[in-house]
Amino acid sequence: MHTNMALDLETTGATSVAIAHVIQLAVAPVFLLTGVASLLGVLSNRLARIVDRARRLEAQLGTDDPVHAEQLHRMLRQQAGRARLINWAIGLCIATAILVASVVVTLFVSSLVGINLSAIVATLFISKRPETTYSGS
Repeated sequence: MHTNMALDLETTGATSVAIAHVIQLAVAPVFLLTGVASLLGVLSNRLARIVDRARRLEAQLGTDDPVHAEQLHRMLRQQAGRARLINWAIGLCIATAILVASVVVTLFVSSLVGINLSAIVATLFISKRPETTYSGS
């Protein structure tokens, strides 16, 4: 009976070391998740500014002459294009956040269950690189 208890303590110690190692591995993706969350905040603020600008342009649309109306319509189309790009960027950031969270969950599941899921972790980590560069004016 005393031998089984020693074996259990050794297994628990090994498991604790493995969990500590997984936590160390999960720190980088968690920092990346923080960065993605910050980027989402910036993008949502930018989208709000685009919507505010479009509302101001629509308010001017009814009060101006027909020549100026065409310019306002062009500016409204430009704002709609910007909003579409920001919506795509927000969607890609959300997909990135889901993939980063999946990496962390997969790391922990792999460690706890004892299955080698390194190929899945690598695939999730590589696929979470959105190209959200916005080069609009």
